[in-house]
Amino acid sequence: MAKKQVKKKSEAKKQAAPSRKKVPSRGSASVGVTSEKADSQQKAEEKRRQRAAKQQEKKKRKAQQLLHRQQRQQLEQQLAQENQEAYQALLHRRRQWKRSRRRHYYVLILLVLALSGILICFRMFLTITEIRVSGESRYSDEQLILSSGLKIGEHLYDFDAELVEQEILGSHVYLESVTVKRVLPTIVEIQVTPVMETGVIQSETGFSVISTGGKILETAILYPPSELPIISGLQLSVDQTDEEKVNKTNKQLQTLSTLNAAMTASKFTGVTEIDLTDMLNITVVYQDRVRINLGDNSNLDEKIALVAQALMDVDPSIQGVMDASIEKTIFFHEESIHPDYTPAEPEVDDESQAESSEGEESAQEDATTQAEQSSTETQTTEQSSGSTSQVPQIPQLPDIP
Repeated sequence: MAKKQVKKKSEAKKQAAPSRKKVPSRGSASVGVTSEKADSQQKAEEKRRQRAAKQQEKKKRKAQQLLHRQQRQQLEQQLAQENQEAYQALLHRRRQWKRSRRRHYYVLILLVLALSGILICFRMFLTITEIRVSGESRYSDEQLILSSGLKIGEHLYDFDAELVEQEILGSHVYLESVTVKRVLPTIVEIQVTPVMETGVIQSETGFSVISTGGKILETAILYPPSELPIISGLQLSVDQTDEEKVNKTNKQLQTLSTLNAAMTASKFTGVTEIDLTDMLNITVVYQDRVRINLGDNSNLDEKIALVAQALMDVDPSIQGVMDASIEKTIFFHEESIHPDYTPAEPEVDDESQAESSEGEESAQEDATTQAEQSSTETQTTEQSSGSTSQVPQIPQLPDIP
């Protein structure tokens, strides 16, 4: 306010200064003075108006600047408040995360302690007290337990069950599968499944007995067992890199397993040969006298059941070929499947054999007595006539029944 008053006084002095210097005349001077005063007043008013306008503009600018400053401060405060809230929320989340992490650490430590305690208890108390063998096989329980390597007193979880199973299978050929189980708290059970002898295959060194899964049980046998069929067309020693041969062998083994299961279900026995050379025409020889054509490996159980029922009506002394390749249909015709085959003679009981031998002996005795009588008669006739040169004829012996 003081500055404004000083400025007004200086302006008033400047306006008053020229009027003092010019001293017009009394007549015309009054008119000029009035006009000059009017002009000066107009100029002063314009200047005032301009100053007032400038002052108003300055006030508006200051008000706008003040408003902008206030808005900016409000925004800064809001941002600061939001940042503070976000920072507080972040701190809160961090605290919660740290707390949850601590809880997780505590839970993990408790679990580790509990597991270690349980393991220590298992180590102290879970020891093998009994080794049990279940299942039928040609091996004794002692042999199986000895080959497993398990011992009484060992810890129940100190051995690998799969390795024990492989050890037992590797040392005992006549086992199809082995399963080792832990029976808590202190028992180990060995479950064995015996192998099923399916047939024999011929090789360069002789015959080999195989199982249903193609496992070779015995080798270099000179004479095949009579109770097992001879399997032809099956090659077990194939190159594993040749996928075609490997797939063919697997298919043949699967068919052989299905065929065995079907024969077991139908109680069909007496098979002497199985030919798997052509998988579209599987043949089976029954009692070395009937060749059975089964076709492909589809519905083997139904085909074998029909064949077993049809063979009951076939005379056991004849040979023939039976076609069962068509489902639910059986064809049979008599034919010699072995050119040098002679049907076996019917079995004779001991009593009938003794009677036949006694009959043969009595017939021989009758024949000898008849021959002796005829010879004595010829001798007497020769003596009575005294002249005869004819040789007596010996009658023929009757046929021995």
